Amino acid sequence: MKKNILFIMILVLFFLCPFSVHAVTVGITINCTPNSVDKGGNLSCTVSGNTDQAINSVSMTLVIPSDFTLVSFTPDSKWQRMTVAGDNANRVDLISADLHNGNFNIGSLALKVNTNAATGNKVISVQQVKYGPDDDSSPFILTESDIKSSTVNITEPVVLKGLKDLTTTPSFPNQFTESQKRYGLELPAGTNTFSIHATPNNPSDPVKYINTDTNEELNNNNITFKTNGGNSMSITITVGTGEKPESYEVIVTKKTDSTVGKPTLSSLTIGGQSINIDSANANAAEEIKVTLRSVSNYQVKAVLSDSNNYKFKNEVLANVCSATSDTLTCNLNGAQSFPISIVGKDNTSGAGSKDYMITIEEGSGGSSGGGSSSGGGSGSSASSNPQTGDTATVIVAMILVLSYAAALYLYKRNVSSYY
Repeated sequence: MKKNILFIMILVLFFLCPFSVHAVTVGITINCTPNSVDKGGNLSCTVSGNTDQAINSVSMTLVIPSDFTLVSFTPDSKWQRMTVAGDNANRVDLISADLHNGNFNIGSLALKVNTNAATGNKVISVQQVKYGPDDDSSPFILTESDIKSSTVNITEPVVLKGLKDLTTTPSFPNQFTESQKRYGLELPAGTNTFSIHATPNNPSDPVKYINTDTNEELNNNNITFKTNGGNSMSITITVGTGEKPESYEVIVTKKTDSTVGKPTLSSLTIGGQSINIDSANANAAEEIKVTLRSVSNYQVKAVLSDSNNYKFKNEVLANVCSATSDTLTCNLNGAQSFPISIVGKDNTSGAGSKDYMITIEEGSGGSSGGGSSSGGGSGSSASSNPQTGDTATVIVAMILVLSYAAALYLYKRNVSSYY
């Protein structure tokens, strides 16, 4: 009976006396960004912990799905990674010279999503987590409920087509926009070459630059302005492969230069003699006739007025003539009739043309050359007119002398008869 009373008293005291039992609070959190990533993309995760007991070591195993490749685990600056025999790449053992409690950083993960990864939600986590107390007592083992994992959604990358940028040198007057497919580029007067640079949205997409008129592929870094009989050049830019690649069009024109000259000659020399050129003659054809004392081995030299925008056209005398950028030189033999033709260069907008019709004859007399021209008509040399030649002058002088002598004779005779 006494034993029963003693037992009851002990129970009463147990329930009446206040006491408390303290449980250790521990946790670990994985936080990955971004939470949605394309195949082939990169991922960064931070690992942080918390505890209300001081610790100086952490052990854990990273749980990373096969859709990811672990690039690296970098401990926080206050932790040092230890190498433990038999560790695998996903095992992490850390020790610290400092004591940690409350919330603290453990380290960071760098992950890459495999290009063949399966789409959908994936969980990045840890397991077998242990915190080592500072008093070398038994470690705190974290349960599943103490671990906060991170969920990442793997998505198919969006394949963008077309261009994300289009630039030219000289530059476009308006800015590139992805929705616009056609552009106009006006080159400054005198500009013969330009460049176009297209940047595709997908770096692996090939880009081609095609001359629409000739279907010729162009070197986009050095394009020569060349028209097919009109005043503009059309360039098609294709991006990507397949039957229907994305395409853009650039229409290139050239600004008219008010300083562009006329298709005329600044000088013409035939057989060593300078021929007068009528620079104001706007006719498409101008006829020039020259008579030389000798047509054996003489030279014709013609110089352009505007060699920047005009050139000599290939002629029938190409085998005896040679042309530089501004000068045509012909070494001839015998009487000749031929044109010197001037046309606009391929890059000259609105250029005209002109033919100088040259006729070279051999004539008698003492003149060694000379000539004149007339627009659309005929010209004649000074040596071809007998009224102004040397022989005519001598004959006229002799007639005058004889007439004077006859008059003087008759005068003397009449005077003698009178007396």
